[in-house]
Amino acid sequence: YGGDGLDGQHDEQAAAMEQHHYEDQGHGHREVDVMSMPPHGTEVFISRIPREASEAQVRSFCSRAGEVYAIRLPKDPAHPSQNKGFAFCVYRGRDSAEEALRVLHQAELAEFPGRRVSLVRSEVRNKLFLGNLPRDMGKDALLLRLETEVKGVMGMELMLDRESGNSRGFGFVEFYNHAAADAARRHLSRPDFRIHDREITVTWAEPKKNEGLMEQVKSIYVGNLPDGTDEAKLRTLFSHYGQVAGVSLLRQPDDPSRLRGYAFVHFQERPNALRVLADVEAGTPFELDGKQLLIHMARPQIPKEHGGFGDG
Repeated sequence: YGGDGLDGQHDEQAAAMEQHHYEDQGHGHREVDVMSMPPHGTEVFISRIPREASEAQVRSFCSRAGEVYAIRLPKDPAHPSQNKGFAFCVYRGRDSAEEALRVLHQAELAEFPGRRVSLVRSEVRNKLFLGNLPRDMGKDALLLRLETEVKGVMGMELMLDRESGNSRGFGFVEFYNHAAADAARRHLSRPDFRIHDREITVTWAEPKKNEGLMEQVKSIYVGNLPDGTDEAKLRTLFSHYGQVAGVSLLRQPDDPSRLRGYAFVHFQERPNALRVLADVEAGTPFELDGKQLLIHMARPQIPKEHGGFGDG
């Protein structure tokens, strides 16, 4: 994701977004009441902030539009007395965020006349992709199960077969805010979590603006790898779908001898990857050394001019 017109700050916004969300209020992997936090659509991204501005001054500026819930003004490590020139502001309500976009864009902080800032909507993720779902469960039954497990479920889009009307085994779930979605992602990704004895795939949903990039992807993500997995084993497993151009095995940064538990298999042609996904949707089990693998289409690497969260 990322707003438009940030004058070269797309990369900074993207890198900072995941790190900053509500961390000043204790958000992260600690237990928090996600429903007490502001809903989705209450955050704005501010660029062109004077480097000398303090958090108190930025908060005062943002407060002109409504009640501020949290401010994140990253410091410049090379110059600790200065900020990085951008900030995130989370308002208590959506109306205040809309008002900020209307009245604060191209406005000035009181202490810095003549130096106008820019505001755009901060596109925070609040949707999850769920795969490997039981095909005999309908939308209502899945929602009921999810609501007993996690908080903040606002709705679900269950993908159906056009001809039969039956579930295709995957869908998208919308949450009240990013905090609720992130907590649900971690909870539903636990190795011991099952729906009808199925270990489901849970990832962030891809924003629609990247659909064109998704259509170019020729690689698949392969998770839940057993210890001892190597490139040859993965090539053998998937080569009958078509020519495998390469295999990327990710290793722990602090111990290169250990795998991270997932890899990417790159096909020479996109239809080969799609055939793998079709078998996954059809319920074909993929196992390696006795472990059931989690498979979905890899995400595209987002070019810098797009900004956002893309992570290959």
